Amino acid sequence: MTTRIYIAGPMSGIPHFNFPEFFKAEAMLHNTRPGDVEVLNPAAEDNRFHDADISQGNLFGDVQQAEAEHSFDRRRALAGDMHYIAGFATEIYMLAGWSKSRGAIAERAVAQAVGITVTYEQNWETDTQAEEDHYWRGREEALNEDQWATSWEEGYVDSPH
Repeated sequence: MTTRIYIAGPMSGIPHFNFPEFFKAEAMLHNTRPGDVEVLNPAAEDNRFHDADISQGNLFGDVQQAEAEHSFDRRRALAGDMHYIAGFATEIYMLAGWSKSRGAIAERAVAQAVGITVTYEQNWETDTQAEEDHYWRGREEALNEDQWATSWEEGYVDSPH
């Protein structure tokens, strides 16, 4: 059986959309996983779709620059990624910093919703701490704005147990 791994991680706002880390993870996954492995690298997919390296010259990971220079469409890209995760992936590999990326958080949520394996580049404690920091920061903002904070209630921070 083919193992189909999707790489998720932060892109926007990171130099060159963090593409070097995506390509490094892709090579590592191909070299360290036994058997038949297919890796979907969204950086490679973006470049393939646009027939150009959309990260080249984009020193700040600026989505508007990619839109102007390459007609990049974040909705199209995310829709394709979600389709692969929900329909084909057997695992999602989370790059360091994933918990600070709305796209990677959404991709992880879809993976969890369909019951596929989630693995992490960083150790669990590091990512859990980042999620807990996000959780409490969100609750403080909601309470400071006198808004109902149910979106931050139980289940946001999942346990490794």
